[in-house]
Amino acid sequence: MSRLLTNLTITMAAVAAGCGVEHKIHSASGAASTRSVVPKVATPVDQAFLIERDSAGPIRLGMPREKAAKLGGFTVSPATLRLEGKAAPVLRFEHSGEVLAVAEMTSDRLSRIRVLNPRFATSEGVRVGTTARELEKQYGPGKVFTGKGTVCAAFRKAPGRVFCFRSVPDLLVKPDWKKVAARNPVVEVIQVVLVK
Repeated sequence: MSRLLTNLTITMAAVAAGCGVEHKIHSASGAASTRSVVPKVATPVDQAFLIERDSAGPIRLGMPREKAAKLGGFTVSPATLRLEGKAAPVLRFEHSGEVLAVAEMTSDRLSRIRVLNPRFATSEGVRVGTTARELEKQYGPGKVFTGKGTVCAAFRKAPGRVFCFRSVPDLLVKPDWKKVAARNPVVEVIQVVLVK
């Protein structure tokens, strides 16, 4: 089992802003798993899984790798994230058999958290599965970033969080928030990033 966990590879398409939405989790045997379908019914925000400007639940930016690996309530395992063709070490956070998040590391400290599961949510109820128009209702128009087939948006009213959408090829050419909102894609990844 330990060998299986250390050989896990998480493949993600990355963009200049660090957004990635192609998520396949591969075991050492090469078998890929997918995440569960996002429920359309609004669910209350579980405070233990609250996304804030510097954390996703108990997973905090700047946290040492050793401390993150011992967080209660999660199965935490090392994995590899492919960013622009390069392998980067991450910690994978699993709960009840589902991958909820991965955290990138810089100098053995968590530097970016990628929320992959709708169990985590912001205090406004924004989670994986939220649409672009629902984001706009909560935070106003977003600033759009693109790259390598991915469209992401950041919002002044949601500091430290970047929302990345399922692949929408027609939005990659000169995207702006009006186009994104009109197309109304679904959030597939919420990133928690350092704010300067």
